[in-house]
Amino acid sequence: MRLARLDPAPVMPPDLDHRRMSDRDPATCRTGASPVLGISGGFGVLAVRLHRISAEHWAGDPSAAVAAARNLHPGRLPTAERRARYFTDHARAYGMWGRREDCVKALLAVCRSIS
Repeated sequence: MRLARLDPAPVMPPDLDHRRMSDRDPATCRTGASPVLGISGGFGVLAVRLHRISAEHWAGDPSAAVAAARNLHPGRLPTAERRARYFTDHARAYGMWGRREDCVKALLAVCRSIS
């Protein structure tokens, strides 16, 4: 059986430190939803929390990505695409962390969440 080679996560330059942008930022946290809805489902605290999972993963910190995922209930996300993104990012973090069973569970949850 041939295993895919995993490339290391890219290193983020210090001036792009994602941890400075947090869900505690008053500019993004006035409400849980955004008045700018449109096709993307809006931008607000939920979107920031969703993107934080990706940012933690790409910064090379899978445990922080999993912790960020625990702070967001996927049922609150407005679109199937965002719920799918939540679970695939969660799965990537578990995979990077070496937690294969949790990774598979998160991938299976994608199917359940969008059906």
